[in-house]
Amino acid sequence: MAAVCQKPARIPKLRLRQRCSRLVKEQGTIFYIIRRCTGLLLRWEEQILEA
Repeated sequence: MAAVCQKPARIPKLRLRQRCSRLVKEQGTIFYIIRRCTGLLLRWEEQILEA
C-alpha cells in the first residue's frame, strides 16, 4: 500500500508578506510594552530608595 502525499496549498507571496509583517508588528508591540514596564519599574524603585 503506497502512502498518498498531498502537496501543501501554495501560499501567495502577498499573504506570506502580510503574515510576516503582522508578526514583526506584534513582536515590536511586545518589545515596546516590556520596555515601558521596565522603565516604569526602575523609576518606581528609584523613588522608593530616595524616600
